[in-house]
Amino acid sequence: MVRCGYHRRLWRPRGVLTAERGSSPAAAPSAAKLTARPSASPPSATATPAPSRAGKEPSILAVTKAGALVRLNQATGAVTQTLVPSGVTGDEISAANGTVYFTAERSHQCSVESVPEAGGTPTTIAPGGEPAVSPDGTKLAYTKWPYTTDVGCAQQFAGPGTSDDLIIRTLASGQTVTIPQQAAAAQGELVAPISHLSWSADGSRLAVSLAAVQDNEGWALNLLDVATAKSYVPGPGTSMFTSSTEKKGQATYLREGVYLPDGGLFLSQACCEGLGQTGDRATNGTRLLLEAKPDGTVTKQVAIGYANLTHNSLAVSPDGGWLLYVGGTSLYVSKGGARPAQLSSSGFLAATWA
Repeated sequence: MVRCGYHRRLWRPRGVLTAERGSSPAAAPSAAKLTARPSASPPSATATPAPSRAGKEPSILAVTKAGALVRLNQATGAVTQTLVPSGVTGDEISAANGTVYFTAERSHQCSVESVPEAGGTPTTIAPGGEPAVSPDGTKLAYTKWPYTTDVGCAQQFAGPGTSDDLIIRTLASGQTVTIPQQAAAAQGELVAPISHLSWSADGSRLAVSLAAVQDNEGWALNLLDVATAKSYVPGPGTSMFTSSTEKKGQATYLREGVYLPDGGLFLSQACCEGLGQTGDRATNGTRLLLEAKPDGTVTKQVAIGYANLTHNSLAVSPDGGWLLYVGGTSLYVSKGGARPAQLSSSGFLAATWA
């Protein structure tokens, strides 16, 4: 295993991604193709585009590296509206029923806030971050951190006496349900912090992406039943998701995953975890964007990313036909099932469809 030092992930602007190389989406890739690195030259400009699998393109909301929540032009990536001018952070924003949910860092305090998509005054909901609203707009999931730091909202693994709980709030009533990191019997074990949340289409399950505990190890994607889960690590009501292309002997791991409408997942898969890396960036690894069935079978290689950049803030349109993600700080979009293309390199922390 490659080796690296202790890692605690903070929300800080990442390096700018200058290009992205994708694979043809016409057929499911072989295992060999799935582990290949980006070629030296870009794909042919004459390649036949994939047929569209989506209807009208939804609009795009994003968080700039300067901390503004904005709406983008879908064709050019230019900012067309500023909803919140400053203080927005994190790699996750979420929208439903005309309302956008986001994390704000103000005076070293982290809180979940909301603002109308049309614009208006933000409303503070609760302390925490990484908000994900259910598809029907009735429930909001978010995470609670043990503390903040002088540089903003931090994500930290839980040690003895601390807990980075998952909160599910019914928006109409304000009633909350708390799902802890670990069952009481396991308190004291190190558990990685939540780095991203995603609801299934029917609102019955949550995909919980976990960052590293330490030494760049511990990355995981857990799926939990919101009605029965006792914690968000594997146990009653919660299971770990594994893709068919993960290679445990090579320390391949799932950096992030979000639900597709059919119950499958859109994944950011990376290699390699372990000591010797800088943060979650492998110096001699791979970065793949994939689609997989609920059983983990990979059905499509969406793109091959650069090994030295993080690919996160994954988002899927409600019909499943439109994908986006942030690579480094650049925004990439797959329109109607086609190969992803860079929409903007202006610098983003997060993005979503609305």
